[in-house]
Amino acid sequence: MKIAKPALAGSMEAVTLGGYLFGDEEQFSSGLCEDETIRDQEAVSVSFSKFIFRRTALHQVAWPKVELTDVRFEGCDLSNVDFSGALLHRVEFIDCKMVGAVFTDSTFRNTRFQGCNCSYAQFGFTNWKEAVLEDTMLASADFTESKLTKLHLNSCKLQKAEFLRTNLAGIDLSSCEIEGISIPLENLKGCIISQEQAVIFAEYLGLVLKD
Repeated sequence: MKIAKPALAGSMEAVTLGGYLFGDEEQFSSGLCEDETIRDQEAVSVSFSKFIFRRTALHQVAWPKVELTDVRFEGCDLSNVDFSGALLHRVEFIDCKMVGAVFTDSTFRNTRFQGCNCSYAQFGFTNWKEAVLEDTMLASADFTESKLTKLHLNSCKLQKAEFLRTNLAGIDLSSCEIEGISIPLENLKGCIISQEQAVIFAEYLGLVLKD
């Protein structure tokens, strides 16, 4: 799937955010945050546009309702961040550690996760449109009651991920690892899977396959 990439300038001014005290509704534009550690921050409705985070760690950071437009995260540690209620448009997460990250109630538009570890991440009640999850670890991630429109999953690890009350019609899981995945039968209709995965789902349903 082809999605819009972040619109970023060729050269960007370095911005120092380690030690900065974030306030509600602050806006940051056209900057590069590199090799920084941002810790112990809590602010609502912070926004970043045309921004790059590179090798940046966010520790004990809660930015509910954060707005990200034309933003790229490269090699960052976003484990356990609280981005609940976030709005993301033309955003890329490349080779990021995002274990336990909270994106509940967030909206994803033209967003790409590539080579990330999103194990135990919370994506419940989210809305996805024209987004890509590629080579990403999503073990035990929660997608409960989410809306997936033009979401492409390629070579993702979905072991024990939960898709409760989430319609998977048109979603292609055929290249993903799905052992232990939790998807109610009524939400599987129209989902694209491989023959090997069909055997796994049959076992979940208690069916006995005969050679």
